Amino acid sequence: MRSRLFTKAAVVSAVLAASVFSQTASISGTVSDLTSHDPINGAQVILREGSSGGGGGGRVWTPVDTVTVGQSGGYAFAALAAGTYQVAASADRYQSSTTQVTLTDAQASITNITLAAALSGTLHVYVGKLADSAAIVGATVTARTGGSSATPLIGLSAANGWVTFADASTATYTITASANGYAIGTVQTTLDAAESDTARVYLGVAASDAKVVKGTVKTATGTAIRALVVLTAGTGGTRITLTDSTDNTGAYLISSIPATYTSVRVRASAVGFASSEEQATLSTDTTTVDFVPASQATLVRQAARPSPQIVGSTAALVVSADGRVLRTSHDALTSHRVVLVRKAGTAHVQQVTR
Repeated sequence: MRSRLFTKAAVVSAVLAASVFSQTASISGTVSDLTSHDPINGAQVILREGSSGGGGGGRVWTPVDTVTVGQSGGYAFAALAAGTYQVAASADRYQSSTTQVTLTDAQASITNITLAAALSGTLHVYVGKLADSAAIVGATVTARTGGSSATPLIGLSAANGWVTFADASTATYTITASANGYAIGTVQTTLDAAESDTARVYLGVAASDAKVVKGTVKTATGTAIRALVVLTAGTGGTRITLTDSTDNTGAYLISSIPATYTSVRVRASAVGFASSEEQATLSTDTTTVDFVPASQATLVRQAARPSPQIVGSTAALVVSADGRVLRTSHDALTSHRVVLVRKAGTAHVQQVTR
């Protein structure tokens, strides 16, 4: 009896030892830009394990783990059993890449991944009135891809109702258009490689319960300031952006805010003044947000911030990837509307005459 118990214990120990030993393999490496070789911060790496049983004798790939790459670009999957795996890497503005790795017991595989920049095309968006299709001037157009972390493209419609996003990544875009006095409109379109795609958004009259944010931008002595006021609300796919420029009295008014939004962020930017920002709670139909920005020779120092890229011969307004004004000109706030096209790490700017 003692001998039989000893044999069973030995078998169990051997099985456990084999199991532990067989799960000591690992896959690690870096995710970097194919051209610059810089690490891609924020890239997502998915590990899938292969098993037999697919149709036609193929493999079935089951997700095992997911990691998000940090600033160093490194990733690691530990305590893996011997077998065949797929390592799939993806990142905003890059083409995805999948690598197959076969592991033996206790093997440490170094699998470095490089991602090529996404192919690009041109996206044209028209914003018009639902009633008669006439162009809406100055509508804010936001084109988003993927999850909420993806950097959106943002622009203002010109006098003919159009806004163009050049060098847009090939992807499926959710396009949102908003303008004072109109309800928000949304459409979806897919941009293929080297394609010029067109999307149209028609806006109806704002709902009767839409909320309004108004106010003034003035100096401490009460002098009116010509400023650009940008209102944002919501997050991810529900995020909206509305804009207005102050008049000769320094007043602005932003309407068409859906009643479902209870909190907004309002930012005022002007030549020669520091940008000012307020978080406002919309407790009533009309909320007043006044600004008294401090005079400042240099609005924002550009050190350690994404370098802006100017599109066109004249820079009207330069905005960083997170929406902060880096540089502007007097004409941008008096006789021109500004088209902002945000891209990862840069801000593309176009000037459109009213």
